[in-house]
Amino acid sequence: MYEVIMMLYLAMLVMYFVYAKRLLEEETSDLLYILGAPIIKRLSFDKVKSLLTGQELEKLSKIYRPKYYEQGVYYYQGNRIGLILLILSLGGFFALVIGNDYEASREMNPIIERPSYDQNPVVYDLNFKIEDDESLIGRLPIRVEPKFPEREVAIERLKANFSELEPMMLKGMSPSNVHEDLFLPKKPFGEEITLRYTSLTTDYLSHEGVLKRDAMERGTSYDVSLLVDLGLGEVSMSYVYDFRIRLKEMSGKDFADAIEDYVIKTDDRIVLPDTIGESGIPIRWSTQEVGVSGYRIFLVAVLIAILSYVLKKEELDKALVSRKDEILHDFPTVVNKLTMLINAGMTFSNAWQKIVMDHQINKLSKGILYEEMMLASHDIKNGIPEIEALESFGKRTQCKEIIRFVAIITQNLKRGSQSMTIALKQLSGEAWTIRTTTARRLGEKASTKLLLPMGISLITVLIIVMVPTFMAMKL
Repeated sequence: MYEVIMMLYLAMLVMYFVYAKRLLEEETSDLLYILGAPIIKRLSFDKVKSLLTGQELEKLSKIYRPKYYEQGVYYYQGNRIGLILLILSLGGFFALVIGNDYEASREMNPIIERPSYDQNPVVYDLNFKIEDDESLIGRLPIRVEPKFPEREVAIERLKANFSELEPMMLKGMSPSNVHEDLFLPKKPFGEEITLRYTSLTTDYLSHEGVLKRDAMERGTSYDVSLLVDLGLGEVSMSYVYDFRIRLKEMSGKDFADAIEDYVIKTDDRIVLPDTIGESGIPIRWSTQEVGVSGYRIFLVAVLIAILSYVLKKEELDKALVSRKDEILHDFPTVVNKLTMLINAGMTFSNAWQKIVMDHQINKLSKGILYEEMMLASHDIKNGIPEIEALESFGKRTQCKEIIRFVAIITQNLKRGSQSMTIALKQLSGEAWTIRTTTARRLGEKASTKLLLPMGISLITVLIIVMVPTFMAMKL
């Protein structure tokens, strides 16, 4: 069933991608836009704009010309929606592949080898199943301590443990007035110290510390004795505790604690019981294995998708900065060409048209600045006054250097001044300075980005050099 769900999920993703690809009229290799196209194409332009903030729309209007503004808004929002779908699809895929919300059990050998002395203890979370007419299933943690080392027995420690053990067994009661079952801890002093309890008055107190209420009368005092054997490695000590008990109602005992009494522990291994009780009811043991939750994996994918959708807005700021840098990169060349052509006797309008035509013929680069100049040239041909077309050109670039350049040009065109060439030469020098500063800034930014990979490379080299050195020192 799980494999069928996995195959259906993959088939659904492939069908969606094919459908999205066919839905697009224009050719594109942008995976994110392809994924978001089926959703974004169904929305009207006003609906898409309502999904964006005013700040985002303003930035998009600066990046795209009016002719391509609507297409740019669709592309930007479709890209964001496609990013969400991609993250959710990958999250769902990994949730199905590696996620499972069930607890599996595996049959195991009832003999567990102890780890060596220099290793840490191992905790097994085991399942037990008592196979009877009515199967009883439960869970019992087993802690397997390392083997005992060869060492002298600390007798003083055992003596101190005898004095500490009595308050544990009484649980706040007085030795002369015991009214509840004794608490006989199995491992109060660590796994290396073994305990064995033997009741010397089995008529009233069992070896497990349970009062035999059927043999006692309420209100009558009974003197009992409990023999405790403590062992540490190969050395053991005994001590007899004397108590006076009174009858009390029996309380229920945890079934796992009862099973644990049947666990056989030696220096080398732990032997789990195969049967329990006088009738020999069989027990089957298994380990507890907890899977990775697929819901958690998918929840992480949802959070990442939301975060990516929000952080996608930062790309608009990067696009504006990149657009400005590209304009300023071509600006000195354009000013120099205008200066040379005007010095050669051409009018400003003819020089402008020649630069635009040369760019269209040579197609040396895409050039945002050249595209904006071409749009201004089209506006002039369509009847828009030259000064008005130039001012619109400056506003579209959103660069103060271009706006100042347009102001100088329009001022000379209005007054008919003959000093345009001098002004253009001065502006050309400033433009080259700006280009040099921009190139230096981009170079410093690139060197900063190299710090992280350089640091990672340095750490890798240190690991390669130091690890063999430390290994040789240990040897």
